[in-house]
Amino acid sequence: MKGWFSLISLSLACAVSCVEPIVMDPDENLPVVVNCVLKDIKNNNSRDLSLELFYAKGKSKSEYIPVKNAKVYLTYGENNGYDTIAVFHHEKGLRWSASLGMLGLGDNPHLWVEIPGRETIKAVAYRPTEFNEKTTIPKFDNLGYAQFCTRKSDKHYFWIWGHHDDGCKEPYEFLFTDHLYADSFNVDGRSFFDLRGTPTYEFYSKDLLNEYLEFANLPLHSNFIRIAHPSDYENRYSLYKVEGGNESIYSDYFSIMAGPLTQADIQDSSEGHIHIYSVSEEYDRYLREVYSRFGTIQHDLTAIYSSDNFYTNIEGGLGIFGYCIGFD
Repeated sequence: MKGWFSLISLSLACAVSCVEPIVMDPDENLPVVVNCVLKDIKNNNSRDLSLELFYAKGKSKSEYIPVKNAKVYLTYGENNGYDTIAVFHHEKGLRWSASLGMLGLGDNPHLWVEIPGRETIKAVAYRPTEFNEKTTIPKFDNLGYAQFCTRKSDKHYFWIWGHHDDGCKEPYEFLFTDHLYADSFNVDGRSFFDLRGTPTYEFYSKDLLNEYLEFANLPLHSNFIRIAHPSDYENRYSLYKVEGGNESIYSDYFSIMAGPLTQADIQDSSEGHIHIYSVSEEYDRYLREVYSRFGTIQHDLTAIYSSDNFYTNIEGGLGIFGYCIGFD
């Protein structure tokens, strides 16, 4: 899972070649690819936006032709040219960037790409609803831990991962959850109980497993967890009921646990992190298709753009325009 942040950047880091190709007038029949994921992260105040824009010339990204002459911008509504949120500028290779204005992204921002001689390319990203974080990674018993709840009326598509706070952001080996709707496509065949007595996990003692008996048989997930969270969600454990008069407003809590926190983590007082993103329905569909095709969400996506039947929400082009909110 190292480099899992490519889920959000859509492999921007590997997309730009060290040697920029000579750009000739592209064939008007070449498809245009647009990759942009908007992020609203509650503990990150960055207002920088990034986007990939290029002509898909072949099956190798080294063959792709950057789009340099275009007008690329976001608006609040469907009337392009009005209520502009941000204007993108070409940086290098496939990468474009923008700085978000003070008014923010809004609920359903529209993306416009105007390339001379072509019809306008456009897309809309639908903002996911908010959710609440109760506990952020207290370090105990060598496990990372976090709890979340949502408003009862809301549904979410959650993507969750974690890493050590070791400078290199080394990923946790496993994650597990008590959520009843966690996707099973990346379970690794073990449960939390299976860790007991193995040399690598000798600190998962019998007492610890007894303390977390309700978690003992939960399956371990590799690299990340996807959850299709329904409205009016109810958990199986009473200790996750919302109290204080908020039962009619909020769903039950669900928890995420991850590990192992290593002995070095403990000695260095390092806590690590769990990240949870609620993503737009279109972005969720795109990520699931990437995983089902390639068995990973770290793929450089080159094969996608030579396929006519790969999901896209870009009108007049290929790629994805997504939206996610969450906690880092």
